[in-house]
Amino acid sequence: MKKFLSICVCLALVLVCGLTLVACGKDKPKTMTQADFEKAIADAKESEVVKLSGDVTLSKAVEIGKKVAIDLNGHKILENVKYEDKNDAQHTTMFLINKNGDLTVSGKGSVETDDLIIFWLHGTTKTDAKLQIEAGEYIGDESDVVYVTGGTATITGGTYKIDSHVKYTLNLQDNNANAEIVVKGGTFHNYDPSNSASEKPVKNFVAEGFKVETSKDGKVFTVVEDKK
Repeated sequence: MKKFLSICVCLALVLVCGLTLVACGKDKPKTMTQADFEKAIADAKESEVVKLSGDVTLSKAVEIGKKVAIDLNGHKILENVKYEDKNDAQHTTMFLINKNGDLTVSGKGSVETDDLIIFWLHGTTKTDAKLQIEAGEYIGDESDVVYVTGGTATITGGTYKIDSHVKYTLNLQDNNANAEIVVKGGTFHNYDPSNSASEKPVKNFVAEGFKVETSKDGKVFTVVEDKK
């Protein structure tokens, strides 16, 4: 009987230890501080790509004033900007692309916000601030994915999901000849980039040689090359 009890105790200990090891062995989400993210951008040479090494949470805008490429690398860029701070460019957007800024975003991953602009092009001409979105998922509620007051944004891929502010998924400053958006790809939920109600009159952002394919339920719009 004592031998049987000893065996049971040993088995119980093995089970508990095994469960402990499994619990302890779970990978915690990798994170990257905003300071490290901004330093990687500042240190990157023109030919280098900044690869995220973990999820990043922004407390203010990341300013772009040079040519740089970011690979989301399977991670998320989030924000926790306090509501009372959302009164200036530093606290109303996640990325502020200034004069001489040229940002390319690629790779799997997501950029998510509640009510901030994700990318604000803040140049002075069509050519002195640039954004290229090649991939990634862009998620928000009362948000613009791209807002241009000066410069050109070119979209060749990515998935775009904006909720209550959906008609402003892509948005130009009113009556500004130095602001431009060109769409050559991407999948847009509840937003047709060829018939954008963000502009008055509505505007077609889709480039010549491309077209929009609409899902059967009329809710998803995918931009593809027009091979006719």
